[in-house]
This record gives sequence, C-alpha cells and structure tokens, in this order.
Amino acid sequence: MKDSPKIEFISMIKGLTSISECLPKPASSFIPKWWKNTPPESNGVSTIKMCPAYPDYFSEGFILPMWTDVKLKFNKETGDWNWETRSQENPFLFDVHYNSQLIDHKVPTYQGEDGKFVFKFISPWKIITPPGYSVLQLPPFYHFNKDFSVAPGILHTDIYHSTNQQIFYHSSEKEIVIERGAPLVHYIPYKRKEYSLEVREYTAEDEQKIRSEDLSIVTKLNGSGWFKKFKKTHPYHQK
Repeated sequence: MKDSPKIEFISMIKGLTSISECLPKPASSFIPKWWKNTPPESNGVSTIKMCPAYPDYFSEGFILPMWTDVKLKFNKETGDWNWETRSQENPFLFDVHYNSQLIDHKVPTYQGEDGKFVFKFISPWKIITPPGYSVLQLPPFYHFNKDFSVAPGILHTDIYHSTNQQIFYHSSEKEIVIERGAPLVHYIPYKRKEYSLEVREYTAEDEQKIRSEDLSIVTKLNGSGWFKKFKKTHPYHQK
C-alpha cells in the first residue's frame, strides 16, 4: 500500500539476497504445516483452526529465516561449546553469552525445556524502520521447536539497526543443527506510543456493543469467513 510504513531488511553480505530461502518474508509465508492440515471441525466440534486469533498472528510481521546451516555444540557436563559451518570460507559468525551473564541467574524455559546455554548469532541483516517505529522480536512460537529459541525483545530499529539474536540452547543433545531457511525469528513492527490505563466495570453502552459483536459472530456458520467479514464491516475500518 502506498501509505504503509516501510520496513527494510538490509543484507551486509553480498549475494545473500539472491538465495530465496534466506530472504525475510511476510510471516504468512511460514504458516506451520500442522496448522494448514488441521480441519475446521473434528467430531462435530470446532478446532483451533476456527479461532480468529491465530490467522491474524500468522499474518502479522515478518519471519527472518536462518541464513546458513550451522551446527551448535554444547556439553552441559564440561561447559564446552563450539559452532560449525561447512567451511572456513563461510562468511557468517557466531558468538556466545556466558552462563554468568544469564543462565546462572535465571534458567530460561521454552516449550517445556530449560535453556542450558546462550549462543549469539552475528546476524548479516540490519533492519530500518521509519521514525517512531520499533520491532518486537519473538521466536516463531507455533513451530514448536524444542532444540532452541530466540530471546524475545524489542529493537528500536529507527535508531539502532543491528539484529544479533540471542539463541537459547534447550536440547539435551550435545549438538543440534539449524538448517538454512528454517524460520528463526519473528519480527513484528509497531509504532511506539504512550498508553493510559483505565480499569472499570462495564456499562450499558459496553453491553450493547458486546451483544452486537456476539450476534455478528453467532449468525455466521463456521468456515464461512465470518471474521474477515466482521472486521471489514466494523466501524473502525470505515474511518
């Protein structure tokens, strides 16, 4: 769209942008296969496929895939760590955050697995957003990866453009492989604003609004695209 704020991913490695599977893409390009294969109904009951929160989440922001095959190594007993790529000519670099920087103070958990070590990926990508816009950094939650996860955070990419990712090593194995093209990190741009907070009981006006919304939902059959139609006809979209 002409007036849409632009987010720029800039490769610092020549030639990387010519490898399609390495390119950042809209998050909708990385919808998990299990989600696509989930039917709208099962045994006469609506499945998670019918919850509108998920399609909106899968279409929000951008996924940055892994830019090279890398083997991460960590031995919990000895504390030894290393990383390995195909050859020394590979231009990509990796580093670590020692356990004294995080693990010794709080063990991060993800998908039921404890973090054992933190690798730092020296990302070849810079992100530039318009003034006042930042990006929320998240792991691609619904890919349900138990080997590693990206540390969530906020990057003010209108003033600082580096995107080096902290990677929590969760696996009980002494080495894991992250393949080129695998969804690594989810970036959701947003405009920074100050918000005020109000906590109150509902009013007659609230009740009327909620009843109207509920009626808009229950009068449509599952699978009929009811939420997309509901959003399009909502007064917010008529402004």
